[in-house]
Amino acid sequence: MLTTPLPELTGPVLDLLEKKTAKAGLTLRQIRNQLSKSSPEADLTAEATRDLLHSLWEQGSIAIEPPAQGRREIRFWHARHAPTQLPQATPSVEPSAGEAMKSICGQLATAYHDSDCEDTKKELYRLLFNLGAEPVGKPGQKLAFKGRNHECSDANALPGDPVKVTEPGWMLRNCPGDYQLSKIRVTISSVSRESPGVWAIFVSAARIFACRSGS
Repeated sequence: MLTTPLPELTGPVLDLLEKKTAKAGLTLRQIRNQLSKSSPEADLTAEATRDLLHSLWEQGSIAIEPPAQGRREIRFWHARHAPTQLPQATPSVEPSAGEAMKSICGQLATAYHDSDCEDTKKELYRLLFNLGAEPVGKPGQKLAFKGRNHECSDANALPGDPVKVTEPGWMLRNCPGDYQLSKIRVTISSVSRESPGVWAIFVSAARIFACRSGS
């Protein structure tokens, strides 16, 4: 239970990150443990800590490092010590900041798809949503495969094949216009091999004709 108002913890959190992140970022768990020692009266929950860190990130006071391959947790840095390639918050989305916002959200969307940790996915989902990105496609939804919008686990998928959504893709709205950050993750539907789409039949016939013409 949080007993200390969040604004009063801003200073201690920034001081902690200033001292501890000169060489490496801190995880949410490490930050909570350190705060419990320096400010035991705060009694911060994980959710309250995330809210506080997200607020500081939006202000540009700290930086967030998406989990690298083989690592599960997000790391937080003081903005003064953060590696320059980390996604930085943009106070306001102006036309001149559009490309930067696409790059930031693109990195976060990639990290979202690459992560196998549910807690990390939830945090990245929230960051993306708060930056104006929207998930596209619902798990279990059935669609016709389109290469420009879908990434299929089966490399042999053809346009028009029935597929099922396994994970949503991400779309950035009003940046200006809509920008696809990542494709919807799909898998071949179980009925696709028994009942191929019209386009799949057409493509197969065209391949057979091409082979016969060349012989």
